[in-house]
Amino acid sequence: RERQEAAAAMTEKKKKNKNKTKAGR
Repeated sequence: RERQEAAAAMTEKKKKNKNKTKAGR
């Protein structure tokens, strides 16, 4: 259960990072 939550958080973080990089460019 904790692992699933961590994976979901990581996925969201990755998405946020991707958006940030796109905006920064």
